[in-house]
Amino acid sequence: MTPASITPQELLQAIEEKNGFPLDPDQKRAIIHGDGPLLIIAGPGTGKTEVLVARCLKLLCCDRVEPHSIMMTTFTKKAANSIKSRLAQGLEKLQQRYPQLEEINTSPLRLGTLHSLADLLLREYNYPAYRNFRLLDEVGSAMLVDRRVIPNLTQGQRNALYEGFKPMWMKPGAWPFTLGVQNLLDRITDNRINPATLEQAGGKWTALAETYKIYHAALIEARAADFNHLLKAYLQFLEQKQAEYEAAGRAEGITHILVDEYQDTNPMQEAIYFQLAGAPPHNLTIVGDEDQALYRFRGGTMECMTEFPERCAAAWETEPEVIQLAANHRSTPEIVTWCNHYLESFPTMQKPSARSEGKEPLYATRQSPAYYPQLSVIARNSIGRTAQELAKLVQELKAAGTIKDYNQCALLMGSTKRTVKNAGPFHEALEEAGIPIYNPRAKDYHEQPEIAQAMGALLTLLGAKQQTMWSQSVQSMKTAYQSIAHENAELQRYVEQSRANIMKKEAGARIGPTASDMLYRILQLKPFTTYRQDPVQDARLAKLTQILETFLKEYGRNLRIDQEHPGEINRWWLSRFQKGLCEYLVEQDLNQDDEEEIQPAPSGQFPIMTVHQAKGLEFDIVFAANSWMETQNRTDGSCILQEELHQFSQNGRKRWPNAEEVSLQDRIRKHYVSYSRAKQALILLTENKQLAKEKPYPAFGGRNSEWCRNYFQPL
Repeated sequence: MTPASITPQELLQAIEEKNGFPLDPDQKRAIIHGDGPLLIIAGPGTGKTEVLVARCLKLLCCDRVEPHSIMMTTFTKKAANSIKSRLAQGLEKLQQRYPQLEEINTSPLRLGTLHSLADLLLREYNYPAYRNFRLLDEVGSAMLVDRRVIPNLTQGQRNALYEGFKPMWMKPGAWPFTLGVQNLLDRITDNRINPATLEQAGGKWTALAETYKIYHAALIEARAADFNHLLKAYLQFLEQKQAEYEAAGRAEGITHILVDEYQDTNPMQEAIYFQLAGAPPHNLTIVGDEDQALYRFRGGTMECMTEFPERCAAAWETEPEVIQLAANHRSTPEIVTWCNHYLESFPTMQKPSARSEGKEPLYATRQSPAYYPQLSVIARNSIGRTAQELAKLVQELKAAGTIKDYNQCALLMGSTKRTVKNAGPFHEALEEAGIPIYNPRAKDYHEQPEIAQAMGALLTLLGAKQQTMWSQSVQSMKTAYQSIAHENAELQRYVEQSRANIMKKEAGARIGPTASDMLYRILQLKPFTTYRQDPVQDARLAKLTQILETFLKEYGRNLRIDQEHPGEINRWWLSRFQKGLCEYLVEQDLNQDDEEEIQPAPSGQFPIMTVHQAKGLEFDIVFAANSWMETQNRTDGSCILQEELHQFSQNGRKRWPNAEEVSLQDRIRKHYVSYSRAKQALILLTENKQLAKEKPYPAFGGRNSEWCRNYFQPL
């Protein structure tokens, strides 16, 4: 017996009543689309998440698709949790209104990041190529490359990699080289490059292919997989085991796939989605906006979205329905108009490869407030003076009641490092004005007091000596601990007694507590117990324990006294603790938060955010500033690498646009995302010399500065 359902019109009516406002015609079309592939181009502020949730409810409540037959992937765990919550709330309202839907349960629905779902499915099916493997995060992968790959490279291979890829990734130093190699290895996998074709190309490509072989062998030996090899295993599962496992997803009845943020998909992910939706009628729904693509540096390939219709035609001999959500419900007409004209002002954005074919400009549905200008600019003779004017304006807005809370504003930049060339001047000006700042992506994790002090206590306990091998950052951590030791007697006593016990031990003797035990004990003492009462500081310390555990899995957790030096911890292990952990904390430029857990700024704090962090958020007033890197007219390394790797690609794409052009397009997209976060006012922050330039400047548009000044009122 067919389960009872509701009609699409009943669904739409119920959603509109719940929201308290009507859906626009394009949103309705996307929600009630029938069978076959669907491309939803969703610009900023067009209600993308609302439509995605409503479309899933349509499948459940109108089409009565079994929940376990739906797979919905999101870019982050946080986004998945948000959608899961919205689905539950929406379904509850529908069940109250339509009792025939009471039996529907969303728990079996496959909802999460593609990586989390792939891991779950491979473990459920006990896939032999992934059986008993541990999944490495970025830290675990970096540690494995440092421990098992870099030492096994010949000098010739090292030189070929460093010199051949220096314009793309490589920087001087041990850890920058390791992280550069890690990035290269990731790009091979997510671009579906066959290492054998690299090996035949000679030179740097042969060295890279040989490095990949070493890395792959190391993963097998460690029975581990990084995120990219997880997806590679899942695609192999889909392609090679269809008969045995009944085509993976379809074995459990997956018939509908919905993908969020498709503009940041890479070729490996694209292949998985097309394989999952391979059976007619190919129910693959993708949602995204190529103008908001931000993750090429992680392998994201915006062209997966712009070429989606051609890919459907080639794979399935069918064209997707294309629906554009063009009604912007977030920003004022002035801001929406500027965002449209900004993109259109660049000739490079008019090329077919840059944007979806036939894409229409956005239009605003809300009215402008009358009490302040929607577009303005603050430009002074120095960025320091501009920062002071920003702080003054924020104070005035708060005093006048224009904003009730500092977190209604945001300063958005490409980099929020606290340096002179990035967010440093703005930090200084806001702090002088007494305005609390929220900047968790300042990439100064290792400099936070609780992190530096905890690491300093551990280093002191382990016996790090004043030698040239120990970096300045390690010494600064020890100094941070020494500055609090005399005020925290119990902590000082534990560190000194533990150090004394180690110094009494004979050569080769085993030390009872592991390094992680030592850190946990340190964190149970003041001042760390006080720090942990603060949610932000507690999260940082929890992150430190996780990073240490990852290090110990690779380098060993059981400590011994050095065979030749009684009273000292094994010198090899101690040197790797510095190079493999302490230096990693510094060189990787870790953020204070995890991207998966990014939250809007707490009440009472003024947020300074990266553009990537602000993606998906909105603010009443956005201050947009350029970091030093954005003023440099140079081609991004990830664009160079994608262009060069294209010759080895097996994904059948068109000729790849040149790296210089793609790099410019990506810079334009970054500014566009920044500008489109503003609801009521957008204020550019710059120097007079930048605003006076007659040549086109990406931050201000593809025409001369006078054109830009015609839009923005000086403040």
